[in-house]
Amino acid sequence: AFAFAEDREGRLWVASDAGLHRLDATGFRLVSERPVAAVAVDGDGSVWAAGREGLVRVQGADVALLDADERMRQAAVLVTDAD
Repeated sequence: AFAFAEDREGRLWVASDAGLHRLDATGFRLVSERPVAAVAVDGDGSVWAAGREGLVRVQGADVALLDADERMRQAAVLVTDAD
């Protein structure tokens, strides 16, 4: 695991090379298989995870994969933070 974030409901989000995982009262759940190295929760409660392939946004039950352009694939995302 590379990074952790806790949302308003007390769920733990885990960023890893195996993807984005969520831990809640029922256990671990794989949310996205896209490798991610950073995760953050924004002011609206959306969860954002970042890696070389792009971003993962979890908003309620919706999971969106936002692909990286070539410049992002050459960079390493190590930290995300909500503004």
